[in-house]
Amino acid sequence: MQDHDQYRLFLHLTETLSFTRTAADRHVSPATLSRTVQRLEAATGHRLLDRGPHGVYLTTHGRAFRQYAAEALDLWARYRGDGAADDDLSGHLRVFASVTACHTLLPDLLTPLRDAHPRVSISSRTGDAAAALALLDQGEADLAVAALPARIPATVLARQITQTPLVLVQASPVPADEEFTAAAEPFVLPRQGLVRAARGPVVPRPGYPSAHRCRDRRS
Repeated sequence: MQDHDQYRLFLHLTETLSFTRTAADRHVSPATLSRTVQRLEAATGHRLLDRGPHGVYLTTHGRAFRQYAAEALDLWARYRGDGAADDDLSGHLRVFASVTACHTLLPDLLTPLRDAHPRVSISSRTGDAAAALALLDQGEADLAVAALPARIPATVLARQITQTPLVLVQASPVPADEEFTAAAEPFVLPRQGLVRAARGPVVPRPGYPSAHRCRDRRS
């Protein structure tokens, strides 16, 4: 539940009293953390935190809300535990994905798991999809959403869930009767990942004169 995620962020912040540390520990941006606090303050109608020259301080209302948030999460955990008495599956699942995948793919992928096994907690970490396989190999993630390489390591169990076009976009349109030549135009690529290794014909994409398909990408 979104409210509970906000409560967890707020409680972590009340422990560290540092936006930078909480943002890093909870794998969110400082801006996201600041907006979370602002939404909680708007919902309660009170200022919960003050920023001083030596750090962050809880206000009187902030201390009261800290207790409320902790009790609300505890009650929710008890409720879920009682409802899942017959479910033996529990634990923690660490998921790595790009920000785009978190918004477009993870909700549909993880909702059935949440419904079937409410005692399993899930945490997500965002970053460059090119690092997904390395994080799996290093044991820093249990599940990752990323483009599939041509050769899948034997240590990884992979499942294709969707296929999206890999598109190269340029600033100025190319005339419909001219073929786009990538070598003749400057463009930016990431330092690593499948985008750099993309090969195949580059042809104009119908209806989008300034966007050109490089190759389909499987995730």
